[in-house]
Amino acid sequence: MAQNILGPIIKQLRMQKHLTQRDLSQVTGFSQNTISNHENQNRSLDEEDISTYANALGTTPQRMFDLATTDESATDVEITEILKQLNDHQKQRVINFAKIQLAEQQNKITEIREKSMNLPDTLAAHADDPRRTYSDKELADINNYLDAWIDHEENKKK
Repeated sequence: MAQNILGPIIKQLRMQKHLTQRDLSQVTGFSQNTISNHENQNRSLDEEDISTYANALGTTPQRMFDLATTDESATDVEITEILKQLNDHQKQRVINFAKIQLAEQQNKITEIREKSMNLPDTLAAHADDPRRTYSDKELADINNYLDAWIDHEENKKK
């Protein structure tokens, strides 16, 4: 029997997947009481138990141990796994959106908007200026900003 350091990770991964202990019980074959005891570190886990949980939660035993021995959360893992599957353009959109979320969290979105002077409107107003040319990098930056801004505006409506 291995010392149960994985209980909190099992719970975190289960909750990340929006599963109840009862749901996980149906997938693993463990009783709900056993799952509760595992999650609360009141019962040891053997290799077979760990493997069963890993399969049910869509991960590997090694990944579970890595989570248990680092500061990385299940949310961090999920974000990393999603990012690995995105193309570069979509990754940049995620980064831009994350920056907006961070700014909102830090109550700085107003400051950013003031500094940008409503950048999408400003860009649209000057886009047809024949004297102005944009480098590929500037165009990419503008597109990334607009994508993030549009995502932000759509999320505000939800």
